Amino acid sequence: MISICIPVYNFDCSALILSLTKQIKDNQLAAEIVLIDDASEENFRAIHSPIPQIKYIQLAQNVGRARIRNLFLQHTQFPYLLFLDCDGAVNHPNFIKNYVQSISPNFKGVICGGRVYPNFVHESKKLHWKYGVNFESKSAIERAKKPYGSFMTNNFLIEKSILQQFPFNENLVQYGHEDTLLGIQLQHNNIPIIHIANEILNLDIETNESYLQKTQLAVQNLAYLMQNPSYQKAIIQHVKMAKVGYFLYRYKIILFVRFLNPILLPISYFIAKKFSSTFALNIFKLLFWVKCIPKNALKLTRPKKVYT
Repeated sequence: MISICIPVYNFDCSALILSLTKQIKDNQLAAEIVLIDDASEENFRAIHSPIPQIKYIQLAQNVGRARIRNLFLQHTQFPYLLFLDCDGAVNHPNFIKNYVQSISPNFKGVICGGRVYPNFVHESKKLHWKYGVNFESKSAIERAKKPYGSFMTNNFLIEKSILQQFPFNENLVQYGHEDTLLGIQLQHNNIPIIHIANEILNLDIETNESYLQKTQLAVQNLAYLMQNPSYQKAIIQHVKMAKVGYFLYRYKIILFVRFLNPILLPISYFIAKKFSSTFALNIFKLLFWVKCIPKNALKLTRPKKVYT
């Protein structure tokens, strides 16, 4: 019934596979585990390739977060695809069963389980941890208030034919916002998203510096998407930073921000890194977005809600 899809890159997810395998066996579920390795280093390949309980596909070269997820369409046999990030850990004893029981007859849509973070992390990783706890780790009730804006790709189930019709945008090669774009496409085409309390524990917490580097990649992707008029209004609706950025643009405050950016950008980066400040992180993201967005990229009139 369910194909569990795990894209992996330079991470040991053998513990995750063991947990999933045990649940499949204990509950006698019709499920398979498919792992596609995005050209990891040899030591990680050696960990996963011998595991007999999974279907293992090794890519010769790295294809990125969007394309590798689309590849699962070619290597899975069941009508529902459960996507999990390789750095997660099962947080419920009936994790897979919870998804199976959430699939109603003739279900055509998406189910999101959410994510949670460890109780404590090393001081050098506090920035990622604080951001995750404060902005990403939300209850199913909270996520359901904005079902499309809360969509994340680390832990979700999708009907296979829907992903075939609306695949991930493979123009997004680097890290970030492939989930934002897919959420917009799902909303635009009236594909329902259901949020349930079936969280995955995020284990791979980045150091402050590494997280800031990944943040820049994600902001670059967002700036790229914002240059497409088809996505601008929906992104402004879903992404608070884009909404604030467009406000700056509309009222020409962005000219002043551009002038001060060479000073403000490194200051906000330093504060975010040194003091693990999520406020400074959000300021840095906004300033970096201003730096990335071309001067004449935004052509919208005053933004309105696009979807009801």
